[in-house]
Amino acid sequence: MKINMYIDDLAYPILLNEAQAAKDFYTQLPLDVTLEDYNLTEKIGHLTKRLSLRDSPSGMAAESGQLNYYVPMGNLCFFYKNFPYSKGLVNLGQFEGPVPLDNYMDTIFASFRSE
Repeated sequence: MKINMYIDDLAYPILLNEAQAAKDFYTQLPLDVTLEDYNLTEKIGHLTKRLSLRDSPSGMAAESGQLNYYVPMGNLCFFYKNFPYSKGLVNLGQFEGPVPLDNYMDTIFASFRSE
């Protein structure tokens, strides 16, 4: 499943994986999310509805360019730096190109839309 994240009218394509959590996220589109910087490593945005964890691992290490879901807080995570194993982190997909999220140190308003 391919979607786009829009920031300031720029489209950043994301290829979602086949996990149930990614499919669940897709059903919430279109979706507007406020993203805030967290730990100078990632951008996070809170979802109003939790995602299904069926077939998801208990955790993972994050890589730059991934779209992930952090179960304990129920938020989306966009890593712009690699991060070690974290329990409760579930991968939803991968950006298809570079996304300069680290250039946005303030709050970002992002829109997610299916193609």
